[in-house]
Amino acid sequence: MKYHPLLRFIMTLFIWFTAIFIMAVVISFSIRVLAFYWIGGDYLFSYVDIIRAFKIALYCALLCNFVSWFLYRYNKNLNI
Repeated sequence: MKYHPLLRFIMTLFIWFTAIFIMAVVISFSIRVLAFYWIGGDYLFSYVDIIRAFKIALYCALLCNFVSWFLYRYNKNLNI
């Protein structure tokens, strides 16, 4: 099934964003938990961490999407 190129671009952007956001939140949470157990400090996982993960996911998803889109188009043009 062929998708419109803009729809494919938006779908891959959403997939990249979701994956990177989940990874950023899990890594941030893991670092906070490990620091809590090893150092013995306060356990602080706040709204700021979620916003930071959102920004990381937004910028990295755009970058990864453009690179994967470029590689897809390059490979498609190369195989013709």
